[in-house]
Order: sequence, then structure tokens, then C-alpha cells
Amino acid sequence: MIATPTIDSSQTTQDDYYYLTEGMKFRDQTGADFKSGHELKEAFKTALKKTEFTFYLFNHIGTNTTKALSVKIVNTKKDETTYLCVPFDNATLYLEYFEDRKKLKGKADKYYDYVYTLFTTKYIQQKQNETK
Repeated sequence: MIATPTIDSSQTTQDDYYYLTEGMKFRDQTGADFKSGHELKEAFKTALKKTEFTFYLFNHIGTNTTKALSVKIVNTKKDETTYLCVPFDNATLYLEYFEDRKKLKGKADKYYDYVYTLFTTKYIQQKQNETK
């Protein structure tokens, strides 16, 4: 099941993007506190072969808006973790996301395409069914 809060999105900032990529890595390694005033809500989780994918909605608590989609990719065979940020409403950060996306190694690249499509289509189906 996919978490489906009402997504009233706002623009992803450069600070948000950096936090969801580099900051999350630091947070997971050190146990540091989460970014003040924000939360991650798990939206979708699946595994394909030896790679786990978790999609989170990055929410600003005060305004109840979703600012980005955070993706954590864990290759359990190689013990590697990759963090991606899918930005909302920010053309400059879209380009940065696509550059980061190119860094996925080996089959993780193809797996990500498949899982991202799976997440997107399930989310759209679920939202469509809620409106019926």
C-alpha cells in the first residue's frame, strides 16, 4: 500500500535537496537528528533482487506541504546505500537529480527505472480509485 496524504507541494530548495542526499547519508551513519520542522513519511517500499528501494514523502510540518520525494536505495549484496531526491517545481534541481541519477551503478539503474515506474503507476491508480 502506498501512503497517500494530500500532496500540497511546494518548491524543493537547494538546502532540501542537499539534506535529502548528503544529509541523509550523514544522519544514517551518525544518528543525527532529522531536519527541524520536517518529516519523512514512507510512501512505498519494495525489493528487487538484492536491492531495496524506499520512497519517502519529505514533508514540511508547519505548512503540511510535501517538498520532495526522497529515495533510499540499498544494495544489500554490496552494502552500498544511495540517496536520491526527486525535487518538486525546481528546474535547476531537476537537472541535478538527473545527474545524480546517472551515478547509479550496474543493474541498480535499470531496477530504479522499474521501481520508480511501479511506484508512480500504483500511486496514480490509488489516487484515481479514491476519487471514484
